[in-house]
Amino acid sequence: EKAGSKETLVCSILCGRTNRDMECLKKAYRKCAGTNLGGLVTSKIGGDLEDFLVMCLRGTEEYDSDVYTDAKAEEDVTAFYEAEQGGWGTGENSIFKIVCCSPLEHLEKVNELYVNKYGIALSVAVEKETNGTVKDALVFALGMKLKPYETVAKLIEKACKGKSKNELLLTSAILRYHKILPNACECHNALYDVSVSDTIERETRGCYRKVLLAMYYNSFQCDVVFENHGTSAIHVYWIREEDDDDGEAGEEVDTDVIEPDDEISQTTYSGHTFVFRLEDTDEEVYRHTIDPLDGKRQCHVVYTDEDDEDL
Repeated sequence: EKAGSKETLVCSILCGRTNRDMECLKKAYRKCAGTNLGGLVTSKIGGDLEDFLVMCLRGTEEYDSDVYTDAKAEEDVTAFYEAEQGGWGTGENSIFKIVCCSPLEHLEKVNELYVNKYGIALSVAVEKETNGTVKDALVFALGMKLKPYETVAKLIEKACKGKSKNELLLTSAILRYHKILPNACECHNALYDVSVSDTIERETRGCYRKVLLAMYYNSFQCDVVFENHGTSAIHVYWIREEDDDDGEAGEEVDTDVIEPDDEISQTTYSGHTFVFRLEDTDEEVYRHTIDPLDGKRQCHVVYTDEDDEDL
């Protein structure tokens, strides 16, 4: 379809992807449409935005300390500044290459140097000197590299702004960023003082709301296996997060026992903290907070006999 009003959605799909993600996207599109994704971009999107998205399709270069030196960072800071000060239309390709092709380690260094030298971050410089969809694309791509959780939080809020909600953008954001959604939701709470779940409840209706909320809550859930490689039984406790009718926040709730050389399985949620204690001495031997970035299926060794040396 023609990009038109869907340019924001197109940018959210193509900008800020890892090289692996981009290759998977290209293969999936070719399999589905029978043509390459680059051809779609060049045929449907023109101008500076087309140039930028084509650069995004190339992916990020691998980090090489011999190539991405301090001198190279200083060079890119100067190139970025001169391109911005020269006015749009004189050096945008330099900016596109720095944003799209720079590995994270290098881009972080360039951003830090830019802040130290000119007093503003790269994203702020882009917002001041550019406009339109290409500005949004650049800011989004920078954000996905430098502040991914905050950037996704802002994308979700953007999809829900105004009288005409962008349901396709909202759906894409919840689906695509499923793995980091708990972290993005935490940023959304801090930025807008409202949870993503409450936003979905407020801005959507019917079966669509039910589906989005199911995807939302599923992103926090994971299956975890705790293994005991020692010769002593281990008591498993869950830390209560909030006051409720059953107890107070911070209380250790006894949930299970892991026998020697055995394991237990739990279905739990992002942010839950577990404490593991020796059954005979009540000594804490391990503490773990569930992180969604560790995957939907996790396995953790909570105790081995070698740990006795530290007790």
